[in-house]
Amino acid sequence: MMKMALTIVLITLTVGLAGCAGKISAGSQIKATNSSVVVSLINLSVEGADYRTLTRFKEGLKAIKGVKKVYQLSFSADKASLLRVEYEGVAQSLANSLQNMAMKVMRVEILQFNPTGVSIRINSKPKGGA
Repeated sequence: MMKMALTIVLITLTVGLAGCAGKISAGSQIKATNSSVVVSLINLSVEGADYRTLTRFKEGLKAIKGVKKVYQLSFSADKASLLRVEYEGVAQSLANSLQNMAMKVMRVEILQFNPTGVSIRINSKPKGGA
């Protein structure tokens, strides 16, 4: 009972502080379920993707366990595109899942991660292709 009350206070405080700022930033813990699983917002920087490839990547991303929602914040064919992911877990776990993602049409290379984000490069050539 005490743990549940503490979780509710933490959620209220987190959401209240985020409301004061006008938006919730990446890395924020935004909600909890009855089992106290926290969903985080993680920035995902994606290099090497044209719009078609990025769209296919987002569909694969949504299939990863723990991914709740994917928001596309920007697209640039010349620079990294930015996605924001609601994820049950931490950035490192998301990076691990991305690395293991079995996508036949592209390869995913993890460039870096930190507590609030993951940077990747994707290649739309099939695995084993030149």
